Amino acid sequence: MVALGHRFTFFSAGLPEPELLEALQQHAALLTYWECVLPLHAMGELARCAGPLVSGSGIRLLVANLRSGTAGNTRKEPGKHYAASGFAVDEIDIARSLLQGPLSGVAAGLCFGIPRTDPLEPALKALTCLADATGALVVATRSLMGDGPNDAEQDAQRDRLLVEEALELAQRYPRVDLQLDTFMDIDRGYYVRQGLVDRRCNWHPAGKALALARAAQLSASRITS
Repeated sequence: MVALGHRFTFFSAGLPEPELLEALQQHAALLTYWECVLPLHAMGELARCAGPLVSGSGIRLLVANLRSGTAGNTRKEPGKHYAASGFAVDEIDIARSLLQGPLSGVAAGLCFGIPRTDPLEPALKALTCLADATGALVVATRSLMGDGPNDAEQDAQRDRLLVEEALELAQRYPRVDLQLDTFMDIDRGYYVRQGLVDRRCNWHPAGKALALARAAQLSASRITS
């Protein structure tokens, strides 16, 4: 895959063990990004243990804040079982201070999460300002799925509209690397988290909209070249 031009992002949670750092060093040629999800209090320690790897391997480190009930930063009702990765958009100042402080010279970028119910364009405007001001890579993940059984989304056409909006705004705000979550439906036995394709890899309307947009982009690129 790498020989064909593909590069990969490696995801990890928590502070990396020495064995993980060694594996990343060994396979650095395969990777473009390493996204590390961990709580705010561990960011300084991450910089200490990952700094030598990042400076010597060419891997670009992306940092995502861990939001959990333990950390008390889920913004959900008390007692709700919930965990997610990525800074909230209103935590931009916190994220910026990390880039200018403990993660300076170590992290190449920051990862943010945008819930499906939040307006997308204002978030991308704010994140574009952050990217312009810091020069950092800013990744934003637009969630297509709800937070739990009571928030389960089964409106396929609503998902399609979210994807079409994301495609349009990604063109208008290119400084932000906009991603979608989740790709494939996830069924954990009590509700389905709906994505771009079902569990047999058949397109949902949202996935088909993305595939058609990509096909049109490739066709236009062949014509212009």
